[in-house]
Parts: sequence; structure tokens; C-alpha cells
Amino acid sequence: MIQSTANSEWTQAERQEVIAEALHHPESGEEWVAQQARFQAWLKDRRYQHLWPMLERLTQAAPPDSGHDAIPQPTAICQ
Repeated sequence: MIQSTANSEWTQAERQEVIAEALHHPESGEEWVAQQARFQAWLKDRRYQHLWPMLERLTQAAPPDSGHDAIPQPTAICQ
């Protein structure tokens, strides 16, 4: 079995951190800022390259006090 270099360099702790952070919904503006900084750092780290599409979407999330959902929702097109 062939594994990509990016995935094989991950530790179990890093995997758990990414999953936990991606699922976490910040409750305050300060938590949101810290989470966005973490996502931005991962976007600059090539080890996370296979997650960049997800991380880019997560960095588009609105702050918790903005009145919008924490994660952008897809829009349905109905005719």
C-alpha cells in the first residue's frame, strides 16, 4: 500500500486536533479568532495540503456573534 508523504508525517495527536477543531463551533469572538488563526496556519503547512479545500471553507465561516451560521451553508437552487 502506498501512502502519501503528507499523510504519513501526521501523528495521531495531529489527526485528533484537526478533527476536533474542525468540529468545534466557537462560542465567542475570541475563540473564533483563535480558531481562524489555527486554520490559517494549517493552510500554510504542506502536511495539511490534502485538507486545504476544507480549511479554506472553514476560514470563510462567520464569527459567532455575526448572526450567521458558524459554517457557511450551501444554497439550494430551486426553479
